Amino acid sequence: MQLVDADQPRVSYTLEEKRRDHPRAYKPWTDEEETELKDGYVQGRGIDALARQHERAPSALLSRLCQIGLVKPNENPYRD
Repeated sequence: MQLVDADQPRVSYTLEEKRRDHPRAYKPWTDEEETELKDGYVQGRGIDALARQHERAPSALLSRLCQIGLVKPNENPYRD
C-alpha cells in the first residue's frame, strides 16, 4: 500500500502561510471557544461558517468535533 504518490510533488506549508488564511491555526482551543463551537454546531451552523467564525480550517473543526464526540469519524457533518 502506497500512502504517497512518488510522482506528485510534496506540498508543505509554514505556520505563517497557514495563518494567513486561518489566523488561529494550531493554537490551543480555549474553553470558551470550544463551548461556542459545540453550541454553534448543535444549533445547526455549518462547518464552513463555524470555521470562519473561529478563524480555523474546516478540517480543524471536524477534528475537534470528533475529539469532543459530536461527530463520528467518517460522518459527513457538512450543513452549508
